[in-house]
Amino acid sequence: MAPSITTFALEKREVLTSIFQDDTLYFNSNNPGTLAQKNVDHIRGKTVVRLLIGDKKFLLDLVQGFQQQLTDLKIDHQYVIGKGATIIKML
Repeated sequence: MAPSITTFALEKREVLTSIFQDDTLYFNSNNPGTLAQKNVDHIRGKTVVRLLIGDKKFLLDLVQGFQQQLTDLKIDHQYVIGKGATIIKML
């Protein structure tokens, strides 16, 4: 839900420092898009991937790009955009 599909330039400084030691290469190698590409044979047909994001979320374009990457890699997934939402609540 509201996945953290982001870029080094957009990520919060405290996340870059504490998790990625402010290392662009380390950040990019652990990006969901990079991991999907690297592990496509372990993911395709073996796990459920769901992306849920509000249409008001500022990372919507990046999440849509990741969704397209999953489609291109033929990784089955569900993709839902909540209309008028920044956060989607699941009941």
